[in-house]
Amino acid sequence: MKHEHVGDVILDAYSIAQGVSQVAAQLNQDFDEAVAITVVPGGILYTADLTRQLTFDINMDYISCPHTPGDRNNHSPIVFHNNIDISNRHVTSLMMRLSQVGQ
Repeated sequence: MKHEHVGDVILDAYSIAQGVSQVAAQLNQDFDEAVAITVVPGGILYTADLTRQLTFDINMDYISCPHTPGDRNNHSPIVFHNNIDISNRHVTSLMMRLSQVGQ
């Protein structure tokens, strides 16, 4: 399957679901509460899949990085919105966790 802005499919839906389940299981083991920070727009679907499998309390915040689909030279500012006080809190970056899937 090919899309003008995405290219070839690298992971099928089953592989993604398995990876999300692995990450959720690890987070559920490590935390009883946390602040989850995701990158929007790119991480929003992954975050939705993941947070449905978490068994602990979370607060959520986000980093925005607007881009144009297909643009490989994005110069947009990356902004942490800091809507939640993260002082003395467990914080996990969901995009970092995604990169660990399958390792």
